[in-house]
Amino acid sequence: DEASLLVSSLISSVQSMLMENNTSSPNQLDSAISSLAKLYMLHVKINSLTWFRNANLPQKEHIQFSLGQVVKHKLYGFRGVVAAWDAKPRMDVSNWDGLQGVENPNEKPFYHIYPDVNDCIEAFGGPRSFRYVCQDNLELSSSNENPLELKLDVDPEEWKWDGEKGNYIASAEMKFMYAEDLGEDETTLIATVRNLRKILTECL
Repeated sequence: DEASLLVSSLISSVQSMLMENNTSSPNQLDSAISSLAKLYMLHVKINSLTWFRNANLPQKEHIQFSLGQVVKHKLYGFRGVVAAWDAKPRMDVSNWDGLQGVENPNEKPFYHIYPDVNDCIEAFGGPRSFRYVCQDNLELSSSNENPLELKLDVDPEEWKWDGEKGNYIASAEMKFMYAEDLGEDETTLIATVRNLRKILTECL
């Protein structure tokens, strides 16, 4: 499953770098520098994943919608897929249209939404690639037989459409960052990330 693939990918990255470094080369110094650079980038990536997860984990109890779920705007009627969320908005939204009926919108969770093109044409007169929406203005969409038509190109490896559930499946990496359920491999994945982070910190 996705969590197992992420574990394998992280481990394979380290193994391939070690093998590359051990392979005889006309210029072993260049090979060593290249391996160190790749290890450093992996270290940065793992630190970023860990930082995001630790920051989002305490906020998860206030988040109503999960990554990949198809939601509908209560006022404007457009549907969209949840791509990310913020526990509080990143800017002052107190004067935004559509939030007049929301109490303390600057204290509410906000979602990064990839909206459906046709719904946006009907609601706004033209397509939109992105919407930033308060949790109070969203509800789950009940009719999702087919994938949404999105203006933004969505990576099919990161966002897979699940026709049976009527939503998108976020990658294990995204789920890890946003502290979402990773299934039976969650414990293994968390332990692997922690161990790799410790090893890379000691190496670098």
